[in-house]
Amino acid sequence: MEASVENIKAARVFLDKIDATGGTAIDEALREGVKMLAAAENLPMILFLTDGLPTVGVTDIEEILKSVREHNKKKKARLFVFGVGYDVNTKLLDRLSEDGKGVCEYVQPSESIEVKVSNHYGKIANPVFSDIAVNYHGVRAYDTYPRILPDIFKGSQLIILGRYEDESKKGKHQIHLKGKVAGKDKEYIYQVTYGEKKSADFITRLWAMRKVGYLLDQIRLHGKEKELITEVARLAKKYGIVTPYTSFLVVEEGTGMSPSQVRESTRMLRYAQEQVQSSFKTEHIGRLSQMMSRAAGDYKGKALYDLDSGGERFDSFLEEDMQHRRIEGLIRIKTRCIGPKTFLLKSGVWCDSEYEDKSMAKITEVKFLSKEYFSLIRKYPVLAKYFAIGDNLILCWQEKVYKIVR
Repeated sequence: MEASVENIKAARVFLDKIDATGGTAIDEALREGVKMLAAAENLPMILFLTDGLPTVGVTDIEEILKSVREHNKKKKARLFVFGVGYDVNTKLLDRLSEDGKGVCEYVQPSESIEVKVSNHYGKIANPVFSDIAVNYHGVRAYDTYPRILPDIFKGSQLIILGRYEDESKKGKHQIHLKGKVAGKDKEYIYQVTYGEKKSADFITRLWAMRKVGYLLDQIRLHGKEKELITEVARLAKKYGIVTPYTSFLVVEEGTGMSPSQVRESTRMLRYAQEQVQSSFKTEHIGRLSQMMSRAAGDYKGKALYDLDSGGERFDSFLEEDMQHRRIEGLIRIKTRCIGPKTFLLKSGVWCDSEYEDKSMAKITEVKFLSKEYFSLIRKYPVLAKYFAIGDNLILCWQEKVYKIVR
């Protein structure tokens, strides 16, 4: 309906007559919302606010998702979800927003839902480009994120990070960008040159964080598959990304912890992470679920200016709520990201994240500021920025391992 004075007045009267009876009919509410949009033009949107779990009508998550997909197949309305309070099913709400190509926001009891909704509406009030698809001609692009491309609204941007295959196909190619502007099909063609210049090092880490976010989503929504967790751990270790599955720990000099104590502390923390949902009270479970959901969103690039915040929030939450487990001596590891490499501080030595004690080649020791030290820098100038970390360093370079010692 048109937002006329009369219609707004009628809507307020309608709302005033509604009584809350304690039931949450998510399936019925969404089907009714899609039905009401039958005559809508351009880009139809639904803002869905829910205060809990489905308790009336269809309550099975998969059935609700299937029903929404079927009823929304023709209209393709965008679904923006607001989960209010801690007693929310983050798996359902996240998947609803993902299937509906929208965004899921969580409103905690201490926050104002009015502010959240109004701020969000200000972002989506002016759609610019929808139903976006990108075709890369001449090369095979893979591991591109986000997997489902969101719509572009006034003042927003879409950043796609990925990789392309086949070095022999470097050169000039076309990228086709398709979508709809004001309901009409539109296509843009861009001439690009692959391999024209070396990408900035930080782009690789941004890509890795996007992939980690995608994998965390899959784990959270569909279960803990070993392959997914292994890949998250591999990327996190290589690029220095904090995740729920890679709680980096370090024992600084002077703490007096033995290697066996370090292993035991690490084991206890991992166990605590696995058991955290079963041991916390309901409010804590809700907080944790929301934090993990937000963390995955941050990794996926919803907050590019604060990409690490999700992991930090998760870690601080664990530190705050697991004190009853009396895990002592756990200190977050210090990391340094230099170019494409990540270094972890272990017992006073900065170790290349690619270094594995048992699998790497024999270590070549190089004395700090020696002739061999400067000879390596002259031969490989890029090593200067790695050597600048300090005089205790393990570096993997061109299938060799160098250890800088005092």
